[in-house]
Amino acid sequence: MASASTSAVPSPHSSLFDVPELVGIIAQYLSSHDIAQCMVTSKAWAHLFEPFLWREVVLGASRPTPRTLERNRHRIRCLHVHRNFHTALPTLAADLPGIEFFSGSDDLGPPIPEPSCVFPNLRSISLYNEALLTSTEQRRTCFDYIVRILNQSPGLTAISLPEGFLEQHQDDQERPYDHIQSFLYTLTNRLLCVQELDVQLAKVQLDHGLEFLRVCFNHAQLVDLHCNFQIENRDYPSIKDTQQLEAFLKSLEDDKQAREASGRPVVGTRIKELLLPQFSYPLNFLCTLLKSHLPNLERFDIPDIQDDGTSYRDSLRDAIAHGCPKLQHILCSNFDEDEERIHEIFNGIIDGCRAGRGIKSLYCEEFADVTDDNESRLIMETLLDGHAETLEDVELGDCQSVRRSDLVNLFSKCKNLKRVRIESGGWERAVMKFQDVVSQAWVCHDLRELQLTFGRPTIDQQEEHVDLAETSKSDLASADDRESRNRLCQQRFETWVHRIAKDSYGQIGRLSRLEELCISYDECEEPERNYEYDLTLERGWLGELAGLKELKHFHMAVDFWTRMGQPEVEFMDAQWPKLDSITFQTSLLNVLVMKPHWQWLQEKRPYLQYEMKD
Repeated sequence: MASASTSAVPSPHSSLFDVPELVGIIAQYLSSHDIAQCMVTSKAWAHLFEPFLWREVVLGASRPTPRTLERNRHRIRCLHVHRNFHTALPTLAADLPGIEFFSGSDDLGPPIPEPSCVFPNLRSISLYNEALLTSTEQRRTCFDYIVRILNQSPGLTAISLPEGFLEQHQDDQERPYDHIQSFLYTLTNRLLCVQELDVQLAKVQLDHGLEFLRVCFNHAQLVDLHCNFQIENRDYPSIKDTQQLEAFLKSLEDDKQAREASGRPVVGTRIKELLLPQFSYPLNFLCTLLKSHLPNLERFDIPDIQDDGTSYRDSLRDAIAHGCPKLQHILCSNFDEDEERIHEIFNGIIDGCRAGRGIKSLYCEEFADVTDDNESRLIMETLLDGHAETLEDVELGDCQSVRRSDLVNLFSKCKNLKRVRIESGGWERAVMKFQDVVSQAWVCHDLRELQLTFGRPTIDQQEEHVDLAETSKSDLASADDRESRNRLCQQRFETWVHRIAKDSYGQIGRLSRLEELCISYDECEEPERNYEYDLTLERGWLGELAGLKELKHFHMAVDFWTRMGQPEVEFMDAQWPKLDSITFQTSLLNVLVMKPHWQWLQEKRPYLQYEMKD
């Protein structure tokens, strides 16, 4: 028994690297650079870690030798092509069988050869604009090689293609070809596991765009579809466009019935995230699409919608409520200047989501929540009234206008908020005055990211606080002259501002789970109202942020740093143990970080990154 027990004990010279599973677990936490360093340690380690070095390959950023690429292409999981495709891609794909390009007719030509799984582990492929050169021949060559790789990658789940990759060209009269149709045929017959597809195109004709959508909607596994291209020369649908759109809806219905009859998944059931091609869609068309073909839709980027004489709000509310019960994430990349129309569209979609799971996230660019129509509800008002319990993520980029009261309600009613990024822009800004911040207690204690623009109150706004106003009146009555009264009034105002500023920073300091903080101030205020001292310890309120123990990234979007010194960086080191990056909104970063106190902080934390944003 003793000898058997002794034999089960590992040798004192054994290593955890003798267990392949453990090597894999360790390697998943290492960067490509770290893995390369491990490989040069010894021959044994080189043998162990080499397979993991090829999990992600970036062609253009690195220059692996052709022999090394060919030997390890079966290990690649993620392939990114940035540039120099004309030298790197032939090494990967020159020996693979090619395909015939299609003419765009119903005859799809000879079948593609059966794949031999040269890339059995490839799961993701991304091309960037830099990968494509200018000439038609170079782009066609790139397309040829990439399609060869696609046909040898049956396990591929994510594809991202840049603008120009699927452009239609005319090679010569004897051999016309169509990249779009060739890719769609490959997608349908070979790429059966694809779940994410992001395609950027130049402008395409409506019939080609609708055919692209139809193929994608019929794909059995596709769940995330991003059509980053525009239908050409169409500000408003013509009669012919309307007929094509109606034919598209009919074809989807026919495909749906055919799939149901054969027992296969019905059309559209897999699509969860959708960005439609840029086009002015008739309201009736979009409502039919949402109501009948996208039951699993969770994330939707609102396209341009044209009026057809019916109510935006009522039509979209009905379509979303009955057709998209899982919709929770609303995006709008192109916020329309027609304020009344966009408010009706947003309010209809937001109201429709009340019948389902409730909205979790709202993302908009150039958001302007203002309308001249007194009967039209503001977007944030509708959102907070119906979805305060479910809302988790709000991002408003270059925000032109949001009511201060709606910002107050956002933080005081939405207890499940995880992320709020409101970038103020334009003349009507999204600003929270200090008195707004402290007017109600924030309930979003699980907030992880916060970007906010503060504003100081004006002297006339102190009258909103009755206790201070009454005290001021009694003191002012005893003042001898006008100058004394003005001086006393200004002192009272500064005392009030100091108190509510301290409480405002204290409100943020109680967000104990906050990991990223970006603070800015209203640039429209008078120049003399600077904020240099706000984040100092002696004259400011940096000490109120001591509770941010999880803070990792601190972004100062205005000049808080001028008055900072050794006490402030020592505070950061002591109170923010997880801080690993600081962003300064200045072009003078190189000069700034040469200050002794900032150098001291980086010496204390060698991993700390100083970043610049103009």
